[in-house]
Amino acid sequence: MDPFEKLPEEIYDQILKYFEIDETIFTLSQVSKRWYEVVGKSSVCMQKVKINLKSKRKNDFVERIETLKWMSQKNARKYQIIQANCLFDEKVSDEFYNFLKTANSLEYINMRSMKLEGQELESISLPKLEYLKVMFIPREVINNLITSTSNLSQLILWNETPLSYDDLNYQPSEKTIESARWCLENNSLLTELEIQGRANFFAFFEKDIAPYVKCHLKKLTVKIEMKPKLWTDYHVQHFINFLASQADFLEYIYIDSCPPAIIKYVFNDMPKLKSIRFDIEQTEPDKIDVKVLDLNVNQNITSFEMPYIVRFDDLKDFLVLVPNVEKILIGHVIPRLMEFVVTSLTHLESLVYRYDDCAGGCEQLYKNMLQNNPENNEGIKLSVCNDFM
Repeated sequence: MDPFEKLPEEIYDQILKYFEIDETIFTLSQVSKRWYEVVGKSSVCMQKVKINLKSKRKNDFVERIETLKWMSQKNARKYQIIQANCLFDEKVSDEFYNFLKTANSLEYINMRSMKLEGQELESISLPKLEYLKVMFIPREVINNLITSTSNLSQLILWNETPLSYDDLNYQPSEKTIESARWCLENNSLLTELEIQGRANFFAFFEKDIAPYVKCHLKKLTVKIEMKPKLWTDYHVQHFINFLASQADFLEYIYIDSCPPAIIKYVFNDMPKLKSIRFDIEQTEPDKIDVKVLDLNVNQNITSFEMPYIVRFDDLKDFLVLVPNVEKILIGHVIPRLMEFVVTSLTHLESLVYRYDDCAGGCEQLYKNMLQNNPENNEGIKLSVCNDFM
């Protein structure tokens, strides 16, 4: 017998609040007509909404627009979580933005693929918003979203456009610069910032943003796929100034590629760091001489990732700087590297790699090394990872 047939309606929400979004809206609502009705009426279920606006069928778009209009009119419902994919459809994107103007109880937004052409967008207010992730979203929408709240703890900005090219104009407008500045000045609770794409990078670092920063980041990811030679001196200085404002707080940093000055600052002037990742490649003309940089040994680093350095000597120059590392992620494993890792990195627990260039496999080589010398580090877990993104 269906329990909802016997239970009083006032306790439905008390039961449904223990289910996750996929369990309620996409599973429980299909159990029976009665369950569908209960889920549809439940304020708890409608707090967490996942909207797939991605469709190539015109009728589907019409239905989704009607759904958004219906949601906007339900003022009594307090939406908390929204995930949406608009598939670059202008009409759907416009209705979704109008919906956001009515959903001021939102705490979580994950959205992508909006298309808005030529509209003058009204500002929005999302005072409870804690988590914001956007991808392929027009700049005007990004500016309005990051200035809609002072409550962010996580901000993830992915590419504004599907592709990035060296010859595109990434010069940010004054409004874009002011919006980025406002965001870091007013969101003092922000602890995680991820910036992908050059347009997003220049929005934050075209000018010196450090004097305005009030947040204390623990995690920073900057992935812009920009060769070191494309960094101007003032972008380097602006970024270092920003790092200086966070030096006493940052525990994790990931920068895909950057000039040597930034690498030096990360190693020598950020005492709280526990995890470092660089995607640099030791190839001409951007090859870095680590010894010339005069990098300091960092005893606090427990996780270190350099997945795109091929030559052992280049990688070793970095690994000797993190003697207490517990986890490393690298591109190639060769016998010389295994010997160094097993004998020198005494705290190492995990070695993740892409390619194994050891005859018979690095697992067998490691086993032989332990048999030949029981004093070697015997607690290393070896694993292959083909996805370093």
